Formats: sequence, structure tokens, C-alpha cells
Amino acid sequence: MFYSRSPLPFCQHLSAKRTALPFGTVFVSSLSLNYCRAGNYAENSERLEIIGVKYHESELKACRVASPFAKVKKQTFTGKVTAVKIAKAILAGQIIEITCTGRYTDDYYDDAKRNFCKGKKVTDLLKFAGELLEDKSCFGAALTAPKIVSLGWGSFASYEAVIA
Repeated sequence: MFYSRSPLPFCQHLSAKRTALPFGTVFVSSLSLNYCRAGNYAENSERLEIIGVKYHESELKACRVASPFAKVKKQTFTGKVTAVKIAKAILAGQIIEITCTGRYTDDYYDDAKRNFCKGKKVTDLLKFAGELLEDKSCFGAALTAPKIVSLGWGSFASYEAVIA
């Protein structure tokens, strides 16, 4: 077996694992991209998509990223309830369950078939906390009972969170 590298316009090198077979035939068993750090990903993203590599780049402020390793203080739900406060409560382990009370799209028939996702529990609380921190547009929340917070994004999705 030997490795060969050939220069390509979208990436510095493309390597292929080749096996020499009898009678001079070369068999390519696997193909992988190497050294793609040469150049700017944003400039090469269109070229990479041609060969099936998807790339997306975006920047977030550090306060908009949920980390499971960060120490978070317990939150008090007096006063205004915000997305950041709910996300911090999830990371601190205060919120034990989040249930969907309605999810609406532009396809009413399909929504009705799924019963608007009512009663469906959120399984990945960390991902939900990340969504709360990243997407705050049209977000609203209120303490509806001593241990229940109603929250949602506009008229698109609404949830109920149970506080421990």
C-alpha cells in the first residue's frame, strides 16, 4: 500500500489509499481529505459542497453558548423570567421536565395529525438550553404556578417547564 497526494483547487491535498494488484491494476480502497486547513473554509465551502462536504460557519458570543461543564448558580424565579434565566436553571438542574403544550407550523393538517405535539417531553435539556441562549427572538416566559413556567417563541412553539 502507498499513499499518493495530488493538488486540488478546493483543498491542498487529497489522499487515497491504494493497493497494487497483480497485472498492474491499482485499486482505490478509501478516499479522504487531508490538509484542508490550507486556505479559508468560507472561500472553499462552495467547492467542498461539490464533493459532498457541508460546511457552515457562524460566530456566537461566549454568553450565548451552553456548556455542561460551567458552574451555574441556582436561579430564583421572582420578577421577570427570561430565556437566560431558564437556560441557567436547566444547567443548574433546577428544571426537571419540559413538556410541549403546542407547536405550530404553516401546515395545519400535519400539525393536527400530530396533535400539535402536545404532551411530548423534551428529551435533550442541554440542547434546549442552547436553543434558549442562541435564539431569543420573540421569546416570552411567565411563572404560571409556583413550580411551573410557561415559555415559548411567539405563536410558533409553547412549552411548560417544571421547577424542582
